[in-house]
Amino acid sequence: MDRHPIVISDLTIEIPHSIELAPAGFAPALSIDRYNCFEFALGLAGRREVMLISSFVPSTCCNATFVEYLIPSPLTAVGKSPSDGDLVLYRDSQQFTHAGLIHHNRVLSKWGEGYLWLHDLLEVPASYGDSVSFFASPNPDEILTKFIEFAHQREGSDLVDEVLGFEVPRLRRTLDHVN
Repeated sequence: MDRHPIVISDLTIEIPHSIELAPAGFAPALSIDRYNCFEFALGLAGRREVMLISSFVPSTCCNATFVEYLIPSPLTAVGKSPSDGDLVLYRDSQQFTHAGLIHHNRVLSKWGEGYLWLHDLLEVPASYGDSVSFFASPNPDEILTKFIEFAHQREGSDLVDEVLGFEVPRLRRTLDHVN
């Protein structure tokens, strides 16, 4: 991962591009390996509930399946002219693969376990697909409520509520032990 900026910079020699590391202040205040592109773009990165559920019930996480669950509500399509803060979702022929946020007619997104990048709309790894959709800026609190609802439906309310009741110090000890 530490080589990503060098690789992207060296890529300019072969393929001109405008990809650059996101300016300071855009990344959530947690380790880059603690969240994915969907968590970032939906405003869920670092949210206690998402971290707890994803850690203790790994079959339910903030991924493409969850994004499908959000359509058509609370995600609302905005057509071909998105505004700053709007969500952009990338799709291959089968599923959503990547998410980012519109920022000054560019996209701010996290690539895999790597860094947060600022790039043009289609300046993404080919594996993300070339089909894009735009949605109104997501409300993180509403998305969080839907994530908990999603987890309840997949895993059962008893399990999810028990996981959500874990104390934060216990979570930290457990996560430190796992990592």
